[in-house]
Amino acid sequence: KIKMKNLKKILLVVFIGLLLGCGRETPLELEREEKFSLNYGLFENELNLFNLNSTYSRPDTQILMKEGIFYIVNSGGQKILKLSSFGDLLTFFYNPESNMEPSFMQNDSQDVKATTRGAIKYPFNHPALLTVNSSKHLFVVDSVLDERIEYDHEENLALRDIILHFDENGTFIDYLGQEGFGGTPFPSIEGIHTNSSNDIIVVCRTQTSLKIYWYNNKGDLLYKIPIFFNAVPNPYESSNKIFSSIDKIVPDFDELYLYIKIDYYLEEKDAATRANLGVSYDKSCLYFLNIKTGKYDKKMDVDAYEEIETSGTETFTFKKVYEMIGITENGWCYLLTPTTKGYTLEMMNLKSQKKYKKDLIVSNDETFYNTFHVSSKGILSAILARDDKALIVWWRADKIIGDK
Repeated sequence: KIKMKNLKKILLVVFIGLLLGCGRETPLELEREEKFSLNYGLFENELNLFNLNSTYSRPDTQILMKEGIFYIVNSGGQKILKLSSFGDLLTFFYNPESNMEPSFMQNDSQDVKATTRGAIKYPFNHPALLTVNSSKHLFVVDSVLDERIEYDHEENLALRDIILHFDENGTFIDYLGQEGFGGTPFPSIEGIHTNSSNDIIVVCRTQTSLKIYWYNNKGDLLYKIPIFFNAVPNPYESSNKIFSSIDKIVPDFDELYLYIKIDYYLEEKDAATRANLGVSYDKSCLYFLNIKTGKYDKKMDVDAYEEIETSGTETFTFKKVYEMIGITENGWCYLLTPTTKGYTLEMMNLKSQKKYKKDLIVSNDETFYNTFHVSSKGILSAILARDDKALIVWWRADKIIGDK
């Protein structure tokens, strides 16, 4: 009887512990799957990550995954790799002046693997960003040569970016400029997207604003939306000195909406002397801009990532900003911030505001260069560059969000 009583007590304690544990937010690791790796070098199935100290503000190499196919644009190598989920090279887009002819073009014509690969020559200058629509057409942000740069004297801007359009077979169609195909080069492009209608949405940065150019699938300009830095929404009622920074702008997959994430910083002053101590991050907000009305229909607060540091006997809690890396077609916003484990991913539903938080384990020797991409279905892919090779990995976050 005594043993049975003790057993009941133990079970009761365990049950209470489970109940308490259910209410506690404990970020868990999201399982990582390594798809394949790429060596560094100048061959067609290698990456050139030797020119990372570029004079351009954009990252050197970007990744995109759509329907199990990976697209990697490598600016330093002036090339684009289209690969299967097993790492097999399907199509190689390359500048012949800076790349050797791919080895599979020199192989025996009876080689089945060689005959299923494509090689597309194009005089890339600085290919940096890309998107792929549902028809498998490829749109690549590139820069024109110096002699083709145009100038916006009103805004004191060099206009050098264009968008190259390749069809599903890799055939070059035309380039997209501000007015449409064949138009004036853009200001610096920092985002390119496509949606369920195969529209092309381009986000450009100027000295005073972010400008969004929205085209239909024929390249006709539908909307031109400026977001001026000195007129962004202000969620504060106090008279404190506030500094705002637009993190990213992403279009909705189905509707005429833009999601604009803004980070806010507050001025800090010494309590005794009132001397200025600088600025510190306070919070972020996500705004829903209705393209038809030009008004913000909704605002959501974005949680800061809080980290604890210990110095001697004192413990400090400080806030870190999340970067918005993408929004899925069923309305989940993905936010990422680096941590001691690698990264923390927060997924936030734009309708219900339900949230999940997961740790992405990335070791210190895999942070030579990192870049991430969120697919429309919610799979998170990344290039994790080590000093000897680059790993192509993904996290099946789509299994968590599902159709919720």
